[in-house]
Amino acid sequence: MFIIQKIFNYIIFPPSIFILVLLAALLLIRNHKKKAVLLITLDIFLIYFLSIEPVKNMVLAPLETYAPPVTKEAAKGADIIVILGGGTLENSPEEGENGSLTGDSFKRALYGLYLAEQYKLPVLYSGGTLFEGQGKGEAEIAMKLISKYNKTGIKLMKETMSRTTYENAAYVKEKFNPGKVILVTSAYHIKRSLYIFKRAGVECVPAPTDYKIDSCNFNITSWLPKSSEMDCIYKGLKEHIGLLFYMIKYN
Repeated sequence: MFIIQKIFNYIIFPPSIFILVLLAALLLIRNHKKKAVLLITLDIFLIYFLSIEPVKNMVLAPLETYAPPVTKEAAKGADIIVILGGGTLENSPEEGENGSLTGDSFKRALYGLYLAEQYKLPVLYSGGTLFEGQGKGEAEIAMKLISKYNKTGIKLMKETMSRTTYENAAYVKEKFNPGKVILVTSAYHIKRSLYIFKRAGVECVPAPTDYKIDSCNFNITSWLPKSSEMDCIYKGLKEHIGLLFYMIKYN
């Protein structure tokens, strides 16, 4: 089911959806030319609108504005910083062909360590391997990288079994049973994470980081399609659909 879910996620979101629409147009082009042209036109509009900054902001705004940045007042009573994994590179040259964190994951890790130093709390990084046969799990990779920046001796812990946000919450609750946690993840991911952790019985203070919305002051380049904007839109759409899935599952 996990593999099916991952494949489904890649198929229904850009850029795979563009390929599917074009394949449908090719099947129709011989006997239903008008329908094929309509599909191709639709695909062009989809590619354009799902790769521009205003649409990115529209998709991400409800996610990134859901929870404010963590404050000292809100953090009172927390006993641990929980950092959620966001992906790895299995072979990274600067790490001697060993694993490294992706940009999103690295930002989460550094921000979590920063908060740990500010509030004098231990850090728990949650994330395993997605598939059998992969190298080290994400939490193990993160521990090695975070240790380089841990100049004040913050206690570092890891949860190495989880593959999804649902499993992040379940294993953190089962293996560590924390009281109140400061939950660090990307701002676009915080809404779904809070919902799932709450359902798992973990009290959380949100600590969003890694914001993708830069500003609402658009210029001419904001309306030009970019692969970076498409990537952010993909992440946002995935979060909306994922949250809807869990809300239906739990209700």
